[in-house]
Amino acid sequence: MIHFGFIKKELLQAKSQSFIFVLCVALSITTLISLNGLKESVNESILGDTRKLSGGDVIVSSHYPFSSQINETLSGITKADDALLSTSLEFYSVIQDVNSENSLLVNIKSVEQNYPLYGEVQLKSGRALHEVLKPGYVVVVQQLSDRLEVGVGDTVKAGKAELVITGIVLHEPSQPVNFFVLGPRMLVAAADLPRMDLVKTGSRATYKTSIKTKDAEAFERVERELTAASEIGQEKIETFKNSRSRVKRFFENLFFFLSLISIFTLLLAGIGMQSSLGALLRQKEKTLAVIKSMGATNGFILRNYYILVFILGFIGTVLGIITAAIFTKMLPALLVGLVPLNSFSGLSMGTILQGFLLGFLAVSFFTFLPLYNLRNIRPVVIFHNATDGVKRSFVYYLMIAGGMILLTVLVALQLKDVMIGAYFLLGCLGLIVFVYLFTWLTSKIIAKIPISSLIVKQSIKSLYRPGNSTKAVIVTLASALSVLLTIFLLQKNLHTNFVDSFPQDAPTLFAIDIQPHQKVQFTEMVGGEPVLHPVIRARLLAINDVPVNREKELKKKRDSLAREFNLSYREKLLANEYFVQGDSLFGKSELDEDLIAVSILDMVTDIGGIQYGDILSFNVQGRPMKAKVTSIRSRSGSKLSPFFYFIFPTEVLQHAPQTFFAALYVDHNNVSGLEKEIVSAMPNVSMINMAETAKRLDGIMQKLSSVVTTFAAFSIIAGCLILVSSVFATRIDRIQETVFYKILGSNSSFVRRVFLYENMLLGFVSSCIAIMIAQLVSWSICRFMFEISPNSYLVSCIIFMIVIIGLVVCIGVAGS
Repeated sequence: MIHFGFIKKELLQAKSQSFIFVLCVALSITTLISLNGLKESVNESILGDTRKLSGGDVIVSSHYPFSSQINETLSGITKADDALLSTSLEFYSVIQDVNSENSLLVNIKSVEQNYPLYGEVQLKSGRALHEVLKPGYVVVVQQLSDRLEVGVGDTVKAGKAELVITGIVLHEPSQPVNFFVLGPRMLVAAADLPRMDLVKTGSRATYKTSIKTKDAEAFERVERELTAASEIGQEKIETFKNSRSRVKRFFENLFFFLSLISIFTLLLAGIGMQSSLGALLRQKEKTLAVIKSMGATNGFILRNYYILVFILGFIGTVLGIITAAIFTKMLPALLVGLVPLNSFSGLSMGTILQGFLLGFLAVSFFTFLPLYNLRNIRPVVIFHNATDGVKRSFVYYLMIAGGMILLTVLVALQLKDVMIGAYFLLGCLGLIVFVYLFTWLTSKIIAKIPISSLIVKQSIKSLYRPGNSTKAVIVTLASALSVLLTIFLLQKNLHTNFVDSFPQDAPTLFAIDIQPHQKVQFTEMVGGEPVLHPVIRARLLAINDVPVNREKELKKKRDSLAREFNLSYREKLLANEYFVQGDSLFGKSELDEDLIAVSILDMVTDIGGIQYGDILSFNVQGRPMKAKVTSIRSRSGSKLSPFFYFIFPTEVLQHAPQTFFAALYVDHNNVSGLEKEIVSAMPNVSMINMAETAKRLDGIMQKLSSVVTTFAAFSIIAGCLILVSSVFATRIDRIQETVFYKILGSNSSFVRRVFLYENMLLGFVSSCIAIMIAQLVSWSICRFMFEISPNSYLVSCIIFMIVIIGLVVCIGVAGS
């Protein structure tokens, strides 16, 4: 039987706790639905059409000119009239404005008349690309126009060719965002490549042919033929179904990280639901005991409270969806520069329905325990405050297990990975358990400290007031604050190491693709004795005759053995290198006739588990080569200095096709002049200004940090809601304490100071635990992942602590 009068009365009598419960539900819905809405918008506008993003149905790509087998296969495909082909070449070079002589490193992409096969390159003029992109002309993105201060009609020099700008690109299907490249994009006609004379033997360039097939049958046949003709490890055959562009990988990683934060917020908001509902029910214990003494059954009470909870849950879900819709409209301003402004379409009906389902599941899971505990209330509670324990039935444990499984499935669906979802959930629970145990230990220590001040002593005792939820407040606040502070510390460390205090021993200019015949000229131009590092590109095929599992390696989030490596040769260590194993680069013992020596960097052991003494099989530009690991090196000092994973003896690779790479230490005031001088004399050499690159990357990092911080801030709100809930739950106890204090002669100032110190202590303990965890995590990530010197930023942490204490005091005292 459902008693609506009873439900209405309970709602009216517990307005404060009901309001907190609704806000907790809304908070959990807002974060996840906002994120899902953002995902949906980006998938529709940027990642939705994978053919546009990939460039074709089947894509052949390589860092070398295609092999004769691939070229013959492509020619056969064209003759059979089964497909339409579009070939492009992409590389970096420095261009100059012929009028001002300003220079800029740009990403040049040569394309044919039928580019793109899917989608359309949108120009500011509204004209079609094939109408304006003809030999002698180029189109550029707005960023290039702004940075080089050129526009339509101006002439730029690329290599030996002077080209006229005829259009500004607003959108390119295969590159919907332009912050993944070292320089902005410039599209040139394929016919201008010979005139520019920029791509030489060994130059870093990406050769790509995109194929548009007529039907599914032709698509499958073309893929099979190209895969059979390709050289393993050199030519990559992908389709629109399995191609993972840099854009796609970026958004996958961004959404993955935001999903972690959103789920963490959901867990904290769930604790808030449980805490507020538990506080509400504790206030009702005597009332419920009276109702039971008059004949009400557990079933009656549970049914009506379940209805009450789901009414509040429904209100919270609706409020959360409305808030998410508003927040989604604000995201473009937050993500400007990262995502095109037209990428946001708002919340779809599917996302809204998902929000209602999520609200139902969250309310069901997090309110089960407080509602189940209603069975413990007995009529005897009318006469004292203790509740008699009852045996927990099999149903109780079954529901807990089912809820945990359901929560794991929910997390797995959000993260798109069952194992990672389970690990993350365990990690969150581990963090909460750790914070809880630390809180428990801290409370025990504080309780035993001898204190003479009556006000401080009473403040500490107030923390242990029945129903005060002190541990829940500290656990939630400390957990949320630790995540937020960790993000802040990581961002500050990265900014300091790579931007604010650019390492003194770090090079300011990188010169890439220096040809062998340009070594003398380059050395004379830069002066001094620059170190020119030879670069030979190769693939690792096997370790100890066990082939590298390319599919498995490509799935790795970080570096992998499946990629192309840059080999080099020399006879001694660099100034910042030292031996981890071995006492010389190539050992002193003789090797078998079919083996050569190789020295590896310790980073390779982390990537693929290569060890000292292993036998490595390489494909060096078509030539097979076996080498034995004779030493393992590591680096110290600046991580921006040049390094190579694999170093060989000089006589082994000195005659292989190669280019040279130089790291130049130039005064910042002279960088621009030297860059222009080198590019004018040797236009094929790409110059990268590391200081400017670091600043651009820092700008992107700050935007990403603001996005992450915004989502993480919802976790702080969850902690504040629990604090407010605790204040409301203990209002009657606080009134009684105030009466007792005044009966014993205390004034209002004494009472206010007791409550003030209580909340100050609450904020102090929460922020101390958060700082400790954040320092430990950020130090570990900086030290072992980014390999930079971590800074603790104690002053910022102290300011952070003061702000948190002030926030907790304001909330706690205002509620009291």
